[in-house]
Amino acid sequence: MRKLFLYVLLICSPFLLQAQNKKKLDSLLRLNNVYLKKDTVKIKLLLDIHNSYVSFDSKTGLKYADEALELAQSIHHPFFTATAQLQKGQSLQDNGKPEEALQLYALSKQYFESDNKKHVNLGSIYVSMGSVYAIQQKSTLALQYLQKGLDFFLEQKQKRGAANAYLALSTSYQQINDWAKAEEALKQSEALYRELKDNLGIALVLIKRGRPQFDTGNYQRALDLFLKALQLLDESIYSSRLYEIYSLLGDIFNRIGDSDKALIYKQKAATVAESLGREPLIAESYLNVGVAYFVLNNFDKSLSYYLKALSVAKKIDDKPKLFIIYSKLGPAYLKQKDFEKSWMYLQEAHKLSRELQNSRYMATSLHDIGNYYYTVPDSVLLKRSIAPSQRYQKSLEYNLQSLQLYEKAGDRRNISARWASLSILYRDMGDFKQAYNAYRKFITIKDSILNENIKNEVIRKEAQYDFDKKEAQLKYEQQLTAQELEKEKLLTTQQQQTLQIKTQSLILSEKDRDLQRLAYLQEKAKKQEREQELKLIQQDKRLQASQLLSLTKEKALQLQTLAKKNALIGFLIASLLGLVLAVFSFYLWQRQKRLNQEKENSMNFTKQLLQNTEEERQRIASDLHDSISHELLTLKNILQGDIATVSGKIDTIINDVRSISRNLHPVLFDQIGLVLNIKTLVERFENQNDFMVMTDIDYQGTLTSSDELQLYRIIQEALSNVIKYANAHAAKITLQATEKQVLLEIRDNGQGFDVEKTLNSGKAFGLHNIIERARVVGGTTQLQSTSKGTVISIVIPQKS
Repeated sequence: MRKLFLYVLLICSPFLLQAQNKKKLDSLLRLNNVYLKKDTVKIKLLLDIHNSYVSFDSKTGLKYADEALELAQSIHHPFFTATAQLQKGQSLQDNGKPEEALQLYALSKQYFESDNKKHVNLGSIYVSMGSVYAIQQKSTLALQYLQKGLDFFLEQKQKRGAANAYLALSTSYQQINDWAKAEEALKQSEALYRELKDNLGIALVLIKRGRPQFDTGNYQRALDLFLKALQLLDESIYSSRLYEIYSLLGDIFNRIGDSDKALIYKQKAATVAESLGREPLIAESYLNVGVAYFVLNNFDKSLSYYLKALSVAKKIDDKPKLFIIYSKLGPAYLKQKDFEKSWMYLQEAHKLSRELQNSRYMATSLHDIGNYYYTVPDSVLLKRSIAPSQRYQKSLEYNLQSLQLYEKAGDRRNISARWASLSILYRDMGDFKQAYNAYRKFITIKDSILNENIKNEVIRKEAQYDFDKKEAQLKYEQQLTAQELEKEKLLTTQQQQTLQIKTQSLILSEKDRDLQRLAYLQEKAKKQEREQELKLIQQDKRLQASQLLSLTKEKALQLQTLAKKNALIGFLIASLLGLVLAVFSFYLWQRQKRLNQEKENSMNFTKQLLQNTEEERQRIASDLHDSISHELLTLKNILQGDIATVSGKIDTIINDVRSISRNLHPVLFDQIGLVLNIKTLVERFENQNDFMVMTDIDYQGTLTSSDELQLYRIIQEALSNVIKYANAHAAKITLQATEKQVLLEIRDNGQGFDVEKTLNSGKAFGLHNIIERARVVGGTTQLQSTSKGTVISIVIPQKS
């Protein structure tokens, strides 16, 4: 029994909900909380709750449709699964997700088309799919499915479904500018809604009629229709339709210049959006309120609402909406003279337009950046590394780029607006010819748009008139005489003519203003051209006089330059000769100095050689006197004595003689060769001086005996110097012979000395002796000395 009661209640609920009775909705919600059984009754209850929410809170309705779909799928009920798919698709469509909705419609259609009972849902599916295709601008598919839905409802005698289908068809016909069929569809839809006493449906028809009036600039007619639609709605019950009407009324009052009323209706729309909780509508309504405040020059309030809209748009990641908000924030902060924030938001808008790859968005952002350069003070331009003199050129660049993108997109309204902006910019740059040409293009495009709007309006009004005439004939055919009917027609014709006269008057007024401005710019352009011609003539005369003066000066300058060149050449030649003489004199001085030094060294060497020769003779005489003479006297005295003592003395004399002889010349040098003599010499030096000498000899007698003797004397002299002056502990003799040369090197670990200073001191007989002996055998000597020791290197080329 309880189940039967629930069914009766659910069957009645749609009629109650059509009157938007929120009390009944509350009852359904309470019933849903109580009824926990998961069956078809629960599904029907969830779907009816969804339907009750659709008109004013589709987001909440979507939640219940989703829950109904999950339940239907869980109990494997194909009918309710398909029904829930349809209703969920409708909520998704209302929430701005047409692609997802279309997928669900297709699944639902598959089931209901297979059902021979032709359920009413099939017509709803066709109409819903047609509406999605209309949103996607796929007019052919939209008309196909909408006509299919209409035929289905007419066949099933479903008036409400047919009314909805007619209404949707009117939108598609408007999209393809078939105004006659659009008006016919609206008439049929309105008649069915009036028959059903459906105020919401009638309001929708009025809104559909008002939109083309608004688009073609017939704001008063559009305002009348929107206000009539508003009267049919209960303003205490917020719905998406109420939001739509408030927004449209705000747009109309904004267009007719009543900014205060525009703000009131935009704020009402925002209140409805907040109540519905639909974030896309909330973001859009905040943005619209911000625009209304911007028009009223209340920039603080405008920025406040723009920032609120930005917060919501970021939350739902609505990038197209974010672009629009950024493009509004930039100019708003520019009005507030907050140039840094203005630039930041303009750049954000430009970046997002590129990311979305939307040419219209990019065109808008480029225009706004161009306006920024046009507006900001010089100090801001300098911060951006732009010279103030480049202000207009920079603005012109961005406006031309914007124009190109609008032309590519075929957006004639914005193309016209950009030419108007360029006309002003060229005027400020002082280029009146370009300003005139730009304004002509602006007028041409604007007239083209206006003529097209008038043509569409005439077609629409003719269709309206035909339907009004038919309706009047049907209504008054039996009541009015032929004369009265003719009067009615005449009155209608007069009204149309009055409207056309007003429209033409407005057009002519605008045309007159445009022509006046065009004439002004043309006159300025001609005047500027004449001024430029005069300037060119004067400049030409000045240029000729200047050229004559320049030629005279040039000749004088050439003569002066030639004299300077000749003087410079003479100076350079004298300088070069002086430099050559100075270099040659320096060379001769250096050469003479070197020769003098060599001569002095040679004299010193000769003097030292003679002195050493005398000293050697003195030493030999002393040795003979002190040793051999003494020993011989001693031998004479003891000759009478012991024979053994005599023999010892004789041996001593022999050894002394041998020592003296060895010092004078190595014994058997030619017989035993250089290598053994060197080793004997080294051994004697080590024994006599407690000094270590190492040898590294690789020599096979490639030199002559006389050359080898010179090498021996060099080694002997070098070791003597090491013992006397180096204060060294050890020395090393290296003698190596190769195919090309013989290398002799004497190295010690002594205290070292200043080679150049010592050689030039006149006291370095030993070093000069080494150098001269090496020169005698055709060798070269290299002396290196540091605090760590001395190295004497002699290189003797091998004789071929």
